[in-house]
Amino acid sequence: MKFNAQNFNDYDNIILFGGCNSKKLESMYQQTKDVIKYTAFCPNNSDLSDLCAEIKQLKRLKKTEVFQCSKALVIISYENPVYIKKCADELKKIGIAFDHILNYTFNIDLGILNLLGYNQYVDYMGNEISFKGKYSLSKICIYKDKVLFSDKCSKNIIKLGNLHIVDKLSVLLFGKNSEILIGDDTSFINSSIQISTDGKIKIGKDSMFSSGILLSHADQHLIFDLNTKERVNANKNIKIGNHVWVGRNAQILGGAHIPDNCIIGGNAITSHNFTEKNCIIAGNPAKVIRKNIIWARDNQAYDYQTYDECKDQRALQYLD
Repeated sequence: MKFNAQNFNDYDNIILFGGCNSKKLESMYQQTKDVIKYTAFCPNNSDLSDLCAEIKQLKRLKKTEVFQCSKALVIISYENPVYIKKCADELKKIGIAFDHILNYTFNIDLGILNLLGYNQYVDYMGNEISFKGKYSLSKICIYKDKVLFSDKCSKNIIKLGNLHIVDKLSVLLFGKNSEILIGDDTSFINSSIQISTDGKIKIGKDSMFSSGILLSHADQHLIFDLNTKERVNANKNIKIGNHVWVGRNAQILGGAHIPDNCIIGGNAITSHNFTEKNCIIAGNPAKVIRKNIIWARDNQAYDYQTYDECKDQRALQYLD
């Protein structure tokens, strides 16, 4: 299901649907009021004494009145995932547009989008997000820099396959017109992807990322030649092939290309364009330390001595 949050100005009624405690609701309201202009408020209880004057001054609506509004966009503020989904299902059934208040801050939780039923989403800044799979809250979060996005226009593209998230994947956007592509069946334990203007990070299918991994296609600050005053640290894209295993605390930086069926050793750091498949790459700076390997996800506890014993045979489809 698709939703484009850039179209919020097309609605005559933008209704804040209260569903959390007063302190939290006021905090989220203050974060979003300059982005989206609320016209009404539907509280979930009658005690409004702790709310700020701005919310109290909004037109008060009952739930039944919300469901009867024309050209309405309901901004859900529930925190409980059960209530978020229930509210979204009700609004979808009667044909009223809806979104969640947190999507108008500087981060987007794909768990929220899942609860809303959106797997294709354009946020109010123009970032296009599409993904497969189901994710619980805080598993995949997209963060947008508050200073760089002050003009509310960014146009980044994020396309995620059906990923396996053991802990958390954080995507940090530091600019505009970038692109992040990740293929199906790739797994993350606790990793961070950072990307800035005009960059591209592409990860193929069936890869495996351990914990503490950083992918960053650009330095966060500028470096210039002292004599020419020209920049010397231009942004460079990152490309990771299919069935790549990235070890704990590795850093894959701008310019890196990791071919299919390779292994990146723990704590390795690289920005190199490797060209040979089926290799182990390790060290700082990273280099090829072994060639002609193939790896499987089977746990070492099984103590298999040949690849043919392994249940995971997916690497074979990426051999030449």
